[in-house]
Amino acid sequence: MDGRPMLRPWMGGVPRLASSLATSIKAALGDDQLIIATTGLRRATDSAVLSFKFQVSRPIPNKLIAFLTFTGLSSFDRLFRDQNADVLLLPNLEFVGRPRMPYALLVHDLSFLVEPRWFDRKSRIWHALVKPRSLIRNATHLFTVSETTKRDLIRLLDIDPSRITVIPMGLDPLPALPDNDRLSRAHDHAPLPQNGRFILCLGGSNTRKNASCVLAAHAMLVKNPKFQDVDLVICGGLSPQSPPPGRGARGGATHLDRPSDTELFSLMRDASIFCYPSWYEGFGIPLHEAARFGTPCIASTSSSLPETAPEGTTFASPAKPHHWVEAICQVLDNPEKHRTKTVLGDWSEAGRIITNKLREIAKA
Repeated sequence: MDGRPMLRPWMGGVPRLASSLATSIKAALGDDQLIIATTGLRRATDSAVLSFKFQVSRPIPNKLIAFLTFTGLSSFDRLFRDQNADVLLLPNLEFVGRPRMPYALLVHDLSFLVEPRWFDRKSRIWHALVKPRSLIRNATHLFTVSETTKRDLIRLLDIDPSRITVIPMGLDPLPALPDNDRLSRAHDHAPLPQNGRFILCLGGSNTRKNASCVLAAHAMLVKNPKFQDVDLVICGGLSPQSPPPGRGARGGATHLDRPSDTELFSLMRDASIFCYPSWYEGFGIPLHEAARFGTPCIASTSSSLPETAPEGTTFASPAKPHHWVEAICQVLDNPEKHRTKTVLGDWSEAGRIITNKLREIAKA
């Protein structure tokens, strides 16, 4: 298994998903071995990687790996040919070249094909160099996280449906959270909400996450004297439309760049509403993370979210902030009526499904 995504925290939920799947696959393998393979000059320090008995690394700069695989001079599996693996599992798109051994690829979403403008110039270049179309089309088998992503693979890349398996998603155990109702300490230079009502939104600097929609909705909301006390917390940096970092004036927002898991889950627990206005998602795990606390959620009507959102979620158009104002007012007026509930369990079933398919590929 390509373990590089497990070492890249800036990739959002991908590292946690890769680590969770690796653990569940290892448990389902029995006597077979899962080899976690990484590259780069920095030694792996992530506990999720180091917990595997069979973890190997090649001290080769990742930029050189990118050059070797892009030009076809090498491939990821050839760097680890001495491990005598039978099949390669790729938990995300990466620089792997054209593997000689059969491989399975997990496709989270096809947002980079649906709308390239959601990504900055550096990300668009990265996607072009990775050669995602050929990597997807040449895979022996594909795993996806939702029926929506499966349909996108069929529609956009003409993939045979028999080559695609939708895996059930899971949730990781919660970290220990503070017993008090609010986090008592500040994050960076922005004080976290201590009292009163607040709305939580993710992906402030990510155009695809569409936080500007909730920012506009909140500015309209607080014009109503009934909701002037409602704050807005946006996690994930700043977009060009965002006000300066820190606690804004009424109608502004508190921006948190990179909250820890403890901070983020505490915010999800304490939020009056968790808003997820994304233009496009393969699944939308954060909604289920908030639903573990029963937090009311409002999600976009786009892509997979109507399919995958937890029970009790309210929906609004990602293109119409005034629809979000209406939804927010309804939830704030009767929060108990809008409590959410997730049915997601652990990752064991996903691990079992992936393991069975990998065994089929290895025996073929």
